[in-house]
Amino acid sequence: MEESNSCYLLKHLFNLVGLLLFLLDIALDIWTVVSFYQDGDYVYMAVMIFLLLGSSVLLQVFSWLWYSDCLDELKTKVETFADRHKLIKPLHFLQLGLYLRYAGMIEISTTHFLIKSFREGMADMNCDFQMLRLFEAFSESAPQLILMMCRILQRGELELITVLKFLSSAASIASSIALYHRSMRSFLQEKRKMSWISTIVYFLWNLLLIIPRVTALALFCSVLPRYIIAHFLSLWMLLVLGVWSQKTDHMKSPGWEWLFRATVGLIW
Repeated sequence: MEESNSCYLLKHLFNLVGLLLFLLDIALDIWTVVSFYQDGDYVYMAVMIFLLLGSSVLLQVFSWLWYSDCLDELKTKVETFADRHKLIKPLHFLQLGLYLRYAGMIEISTTHFLIKSFREGMADMNCDFQMLRLFEAFSESAPQLILMMCRILQRGELELITVLKFLSSAASIASSIALYHRSMRSFLQEKRKMSWISTIVYFLWNLLLIIPRVTALALFCSVLPRYIIAHFLSLWMLLVLGVWSQKTDHMKSPGWEWLFRATVGLIW
């Protein structure tokens, strides 16, 4: 019983820490944009704003589509309240859909911790949420990581905001991959669930893989900035075709399925 209680507490604290880190990342995003403006780096500022807006719109679209498929199966009071007052769609339009999902996750995690038992629907909610976090990691955090590293290489100096943003982006990507993998393992009957020690090891492993890849791209971008777009598009289009060859069927509409394939290609 004691072991079970500690497990519930660890999961609950992990969700709370995840929310705090999510809010910290937003604060660092705003600080970074302001820093670029004050330093006169308008190109960096424009790219940063484009990444933030593009990633946010992408996440809201997927979040709303998945909500619209299961409005009659909502599990939390906060989501039921939003649905009853017709707030889910406006919240997504205002780019606040992910906050609604975070509130639902915190609610069900708190209930899970207090009653010391598994609540129905938590696995599905966690799966959708972790997939959205994975999309965010590779549509926002990964490009930001390259941008920060490129700026460091071009200016030849380290700044506190740049280092903080670099570290937070790298940790965001590695943690998103680890938690998504952990979430997917919970649906596989033939495999054991990942322990928290395994999750931490997998997080560190991904962190060590991400940093060299990002460094290579940042070096390429700092020397040949005009070719980075061609590099991205050529690889991305091939990978989207690779996803298409897998005949994915994750979305209900064929048009939205292509958006899903394009996003998976971006992750790959």
